[in-house]
Formats: sequence, C-alpha cells, structure tokens
Amino acid sequence: MAQSIEIRVPDIGEYDSVEIIEVLVEQGENIAAEQSLITLESDKSSMEIPSTHSGTITELLVKVGDKLSQGDVIAKISAAADNADETAEAATPPADSSEPATITQTASTDSAAAQTHKVVVPQIGDFEEIEVIEVLVSQGDTVDIEQSLITLESDKASMEIPSTAAGTVLSIAVSVGDKLSHGDLVAEVAGTTSAVAVAKPPASTVEKTPAAAETAPAPVSNKPQSKSSPTQKIADESYRRAHA
Repeated sequence: MAQSIEIRVPDIGEYDSVEIIEVLVEQGENIAAEQSLITLESDKSSMEIPSTHSGTITELLVKVGDKLSQGDVIAKISAAADNADETAEAATPPADSSEPATITQTASTDSAAAQTHKVVVPQIGDFEEIEVIEVLVSQGDTVDIEQSLITLESDKASMEIPSTAAGTVLSIAVSVGDKLSHGDLVAEVAGTTSAVAVAKPPASTVEKTPAAAETAPAPVSNKPQSKSSPTQKIADESYRRAHA
C-alpha cells in the first residue's frame, strides 16, 4: 500500500531563508532515496537537499527563487509501505528528529554531511589590489576556523586572511603574486562549521605630535631716562649763584 510522505528541509545549521537556485526533479518523476531534489545557495556555500525516500513525486511545492528554512516542505512523494519502512531506516533522519539530516554537497566528495564554504577576502578597509606574499596552506590540508590561509601586503601594512570554516581545503584559488580585493575567492573548504572572517586591520600610521613651540621671551622695553624738569634746572642754577 502506498504512503504519502512529505520531504522537508533538514537541519542545515545556522542557515535560514536560503534561496533555491535549482530544482532537480519534476512532478510525476520516480526518484530514489538520497537522490537530490533541489539546490540551495547562501552567501557562503551551496548544498543539495536529498529525498529521504524513494517513490513518485506527487506534488512539487517549491520553485527557483523560493527561500527555505529548516522544516519547510519541498515535495510530497508516494512510496510503498515496505519501501518507506526500509528507506526510513537507511536514510538520514528528517528535520524533526533529534539528529540533523544528511546534506549532499555539490563540491564535497569526502563527506555527505560536509558543506562547501567559499572563503573570500573580508572587508579590509580602503585597500584594493593587495598582493599575496605568502600562501600558508595547501590543497588537502585540514584547517580550523580563524586559521590563517594567506598573507597580504600593501605599501602600508601586511595582514593574514583567516578561514571562515573548519574542515579540509578542497582548492586554493590564489598564488603568491596575485593581487586581491574585498570579496575575491581565496579557497574552498569542506567543513561543518563556519564563522565571519575578519582580517587583521592594517597598522595605523602614528602621526608624530609636533613639539610645543618655545615661548619667545617677552621683549624688554627700554624706556629712555627722563630729563630733568625745568624746576630742577632753576634750583641748580640758584645753588650755584649762592655759592659763587
């Protein structure tokens, strides 16, 4: 006996209202368990949402451009009762389960649960076209969140660009000598956690404080000596005559 099963968006971490960029199936199509139904894309990564059961799609409830969150219904499928029981055991638990559902990533082949994170150059102020002077990791390396991937250097400062995700480096998009600006791709990392990257701020230029101007000595006012008054002159003359 066939059962009608709702396929919902599983636990996709901290992402919310993620846009559908591709619908991979059609109404009436027969699908297998774990077959991808749609592709979602956030500003940091893209991911494919698989079916938890095999059967026939009776209703496709989404389209390109829609924005989905955990628990939203993607489609309804008709599956045989025994097939539904078997697939439910083998498939990853749906969103209302205590365990997050498996997410198939477009660019990760190492783990079905990992997400591909694009690490880009974060906001670095007014700097543009900054040269890469050192690449600190290689393809295949395991990195932690905030681990430095490359070093940039301008004519005023040098700064290290950290990873926004913990996981395995799938690809390095830059090499020494390249010049990067805000938003340019640095690397792709397959991981399950992410953060916001913040580059070390350029060293600020310290302006020297000009020395205080020395206070000029106040000008000395030399007043001419006062001349003898007419009264004084008359007194002197009388004295000379009296003693002549």
